[in-house]
Amino acid sequence: MLADEVDRYPASAGNEGDSLLLAYKRLTTYWNKKSVIVSTPTIKEASRIETEYENSTRETWNVPCPSCGELQPLEWGQVKYDREDLSEINYICGKCGVGDTEIAWKEHYTSGKFIPQNPDPDSTVRGFYLNSLASLFVEWRDIVEGFIKANEEIKKGNVEFMKVWTNTEMAQTWEEKGHEIDPETLYNRSEEYGCEVPNGVLYLTAGVDTQDNRFEIDVVGWGEYHESWGIKYVIMYGDLKQKKVWDELKQFLSQTFTREDGAKLKLTRACIDMGGHFTNEVLNFCKPLFPSVLPIRGRDGFDVPYIPRASKNNRADTPMWTLGVDSGKDWIYKSLDVKDEGANFCHFPSDKGTGYTEEYFKGLTAEKMVMRYKRGKAQFVWELKSKGTRNEPLDCRNYALAALEISGVILKKSEGTLAPKKRNRSVRGQGV
Repeated sequence: MLADEVDRYPASAGNEGDSLLLAYKRLTTYWNKKSVIVSTPTIKEASRIETEYENSTRETWNVPCPSCGELQPLEWGQVKYDREDLSEINYICGKCGVGDTEIAWKEHYTSGKFIPQNPDPDSTVRGFYLNSLASLFVEWRDIVEGFIKANEEIKKGNVEFMKVWTNTEMAQTWEEKGHEIDPETLYNRSEEYGCEVPNGVLYLTAGVDTQDNRFEIDVVGWGEYHESWGIKYVIMYGDLKQKKVWDELKQFLSQTFTREDGAKLKLTRACIDMGGHFTNEVLNFCKPLFPSVLPIRGRDGFDVPYIPRASKNNRADTPMWTLGVDSGKDWIYKSLDVKDEGANFCHFPSDKGTGYTEEYFKGLTAEKMVMRYKRGKAQFVWELKSKGTRNEPLDCRNYALAALEISGVILKKSEGTLAPKKRNRSVRGQGV
């Protein structure tokens, strides 16, 4: 049996299960059966040929050095070239350190051999690995040119060329690193506002996460082109079965904040999570406060719209929104990655009592986006970086962003609006 390009096979043959295992079953009645599995690899930890190879003798093609004669595999890290002049490309021997040309190395191919990394004499499965450097049909110049082009595309934000180059030229799996943010970098970037709300803020929103014994609240200020300022992060403890803590939440969401120019700002919208154990309480709390305070719940999946139409399908007959939270997280992480002040940049205060501690930033960056295969289909999903990590700050920021989008306000200064005051920022870790 010959199975070619197995990494492209669907995870299941209809409802019958794994297609490769089904094919193996067809061989059970043959005493002299032999199967050959071949493929260009794809995604690390989701590649079928990688699994098959790891469970084999794992033999790599080794070629003798033209200078010292030592056998070695051909690896990309040993290729040396001048990107301005590709007329001569050398491969540096990993044993003697001498560089020789493509022609010199290929003249010794007939003396090469496969050397197993897992030399189990009882193994019935032999596995062989070859990349394009070991091919007599591919010139090294073509491989180098492909690498240079892939690098240029990466600078533009496109990794697809490098992914294809890694799979097809180096015969290696591509590791999807996913999107993740370093919390310490954000914490050290925090700045001293010297006021409750900076002048650049046009509107305020809040996201409220509901837990069994507390509310966690993130108040966010929004300026032009989605530039944002963290204003206050509060953890409000209490028994959510009692009226007292709900009254405290109402009072907090009703307060007035003072901008640096003296203007008084109230929350334009607040979104509160109703997906926990207090769904009815959240709905009853929001109903008399509508449309200032909105009940929401999250739903995973990038196929779910971030801001859908409101629904009244609940006992309280209160308008509620089911958010596509994965899209919101993607939006937030891309904003956190913006390095220069202006559009989409996220400011955080170092001012005492604002609540933006090191623990907050760990929670804000608690998840990462990774690729997983479900029902044979590759898709990106958000997962916690480590088990037990708290992600409430990320959820709160997501709900505050949703509150802004639901409100439909225009993030642009009108004539006469005070322009943001330029000031020297005091940044953590960098002095004053």
